[in-house]
Amino acid sequence: MSLLAVGGRLAVVTTRRPEAATVKAFMRSRENPHPLLESASSAQRLSELYPLLQADTPFAVVQASEPLWPSSALGQRGPRSLACHVLQRTRRRQPQDQEGGDARLPARGAAQLFSQPRPLPFGGGA
Repeated sequence: MSLLAVGGRLAVVTTRRPEAATVKAFMRSRENPHPLLESASSAQRLSELYPLLQADTPFAVVQASEPLWPSSALGQRGPRSLACHVLQRTRRRQPQDQEGGDARLPARGAAQLFSQPRPLPFGGGA
């Protein structure tokens, strides 16, 4: 992606679903934060949702279109069908500052993210 100019597109042809998942993971790890989430989330939560905020990459990636599937005479695509994913290089947006907070805060660990919720007090009864 570093060889593409801003606005340049890259077509990736995949033949299996795990390959398509790898392309999606690449794209998601390099996407800009959504503006609505920027205003509604803390800087720490944004860094967990958007790995690009923790990286030093000078660009972002967006999906230019839905995956393109070949027209099939059989009518349905199978597990080994071809797909073409079109990725586009874009400018990386800097997140909005939130009350002087640092957007590069470390993400929380798995123990904090996946802790057992406390039960709510039961207010009903007979």
